[in-house]
Amino acid sequence: MLALFKKALLFLSLIISSACFALDEPPKSFTNPQQSENNSRQDNGPNYTKTQHGPPKSDGERLAIIWDRTFDDPVAFFTFVLSCFTLALVIVSAIQIRFLIRGDKTARITAEAADLSAQAAIGIELPRLFSSVKVNRVNDSLWSVVISVTNYGRTPALVTHQSADISHEPLPSTPQYNAIIDVGPGTIIPKDGVRDLVARDNNSLSVFTDESIRPNTFFWVYGIILYRDFINKKHGAKFCYRFVSLNESGSGFMIVPEGPEAYTESY
Repeated sequence: MLALFKKALLFLSLIISSACFALDEPPKSFTNPQQSENNSRQDNGPNYTKTQHGPPKSDGERLAIIWDRTFDDPVAFFTFVLSCFTLALVIVSAIQIRFLIRGDKTARITAEAADLSAQAAIGIELPRLFSSVKVNRVNDSLWSVVISVTNYGRTPALVTHQSADISHEPLPSTPQYNAIIDVGPGTIIPKDGVRDLVARDNNSLSVFTDESIRPNTFFWVYGIILYRDFINKKHGAKFCYRFVSLNESGSGFMIVPEGPEAYTESY
């Protein structure tokens, strides 16, 4: 790019120098056409015949006249040089604009790649919390639900809030965590560490009975655990399970990890 700019500058300098030399030439003396004709009459005597010069008719004649006047008339020549100079500036400007656009595009791609690389490097080190459910029989007719949250990431998770709810009604479109708890400072889940959450219903009861799993019925266990990573960025791990009966008698049940997206999408 620099070499091309130097060549263009040298070319323009030569053109300007030529224009200066052309302007230094003495102007041609102006001769009256009538006086020129009288001189021709005197030189040729009785053999003089007036020649009629009409306007040029063909394109070739017009171009020839323009070409002759360009190099004979200093003003016309300087105008020609100025036109060449302007054209060269347009070409150089177009080349510079093209390189600026390419440079801007390259800079954007490089910045995006660097940002993705930084996010990937940080993402590898972030804590990752995943949940599992455990059901314990309290007595012949009572069951308790415990949610175990495990950190499968590479750094500890600083827990700030947690909630595990039991609901016997259809879930609303927006999660409503009724049993959310503000966890005290300094509560962390280290790498490969586990933290248990006890599920509770609206009455703060952490158990359910066999009657809760009647045939053709089910209930939900859902919740969230809020935490911060090592760069103090907030995250939330959500979970949702559906308890359904296995048979018509309601003597057994199974746990299905499913629910609306608003109840399962972590961030």
